[in-house]
Amino acid sequence: MTQTPQGSGPVALEWPGDVRDLPTGAGWLGLVVLAVAVVAALAWRWRRRAAIAPAAVGLPVMPPPTAAALLAALAMPGDAAAVEAFAAEVKRLVRLHVRERFGFAAFAATSEELQRALPQAPGLAPCLSGCDAVLFAAASLRADAAARLRTDALAFASGDGRAELAP
Repeated sequence: MTQTPQGSGPVALEWPGDVRDLPTGAGWLGLVVLAVAVVAALAWRWRRRAAIAPAAVGLPVMPPPTAAALLAALAMPGDAAAVEAFAAEVKRLVRLHVRERFGFAAFAATSEELQRALPQAPGLAPCLSGCDAVLFAAASLRADAAARLRTDALAFASGDGRAELAP
């Protein structure tokens, strides 16, 4: 018969105190409800603080500029090298206006598709045709033609409500 040293066998752990003093199911449920309420109150307070932060500081919240406002503020090209960039920016802003106003995927459409989608839009066809001539046909753009491009784009962007998306 072999003897094992004392304390090498399994050790029984005991709860320090009486087991009957542990919280019952209703006690645990109360703790969970309290924890959820505290987290919900903190989340509500954080969202409320984030919602009123600009007004509390006193800073005016300005809406982002629209494509029409950006077209109106667009400066005319100063030299021949800036003409292509001017035509590209006019075309980008016209497409941005179509997306803002009509919800049409204007950046994924060609100029012809835009003209078919908005056939009665004032200024759209000549503006897109002029921009395409500069961008794709390497046509030169004189100062009066650049001013006409901008005028056509502004006529389309300021539109009097006549332009509607074709089915």
